[in-house]
Parts: sequence; C-alpha cells; structure tokens
Amino acid sequence: TNLLIDNKIQTVEQLYYIFFQIFYTLSVMYDYYSFVHFDLKPDNILFITDINYDSTVTKYYEYNFNDKTFYIPVQEYMVKIADYDASFYNNIKNIIYILNSHYT
Repeated sequence: TNLLIDNKIQTVEQLYYIFFQIFYTLSVMYDYYSFVHFDLKPDNILFITDINYDSTVTKYYEYNFNDKTFYIPVQEYMVKIADYDASFYNNIKNIIYILNSHYT
C-alpha cells in the first residue's frame, strides 16, 4: 500500500510517526542485534493495518530510547521493514530470530 499516493497520510504528524517507527526499528535492529539494513528504500517499507487502531479512542504506543520515553498515537497503519537480502549482521542466531519474527 502506498499511503502517500492513496492520500492516507494527510498531516505532517502522521509522516513524523511513520519516520519515527522506521528509525526506531532500525536503531533496535542495530543496537540489539548488530544488524544493518543496506537496501532501505520505499519499496522495502511496508504498511500493514494496525489491529490496535480504533478511530473512536486515542491509544498510544510507548517507545523507550536512550532513557527517554516517546508516546506515539496508534495510527491506522503500522510500518514493517522488508527485504533483508543486502543486510549485514554479526551473529547468525540474531538474524534467524529477526527473520522468523518479522514474518509471523
């Protein structure tokens, strides 16, 4: 789903939340799994329907990063990063875990 073309992203705040999810995910992949994605491009950023989204209630996801807590509102869509073929990792156990959890 291309949210920009389909006019699903209508505010700067929505774009901020999407970029936050992307950068946070990349940071966790690197910091905890020594994993670097070398082929990040729009085709490898997927959007899935967030099952926690309810337009009648404001809910938040809590992200902890560098001793700071961020609260990001639950949006209609959630970001997933795909295509790890051109990636680098230090530990084979870590990459197996990431790949298995990504597609479940």
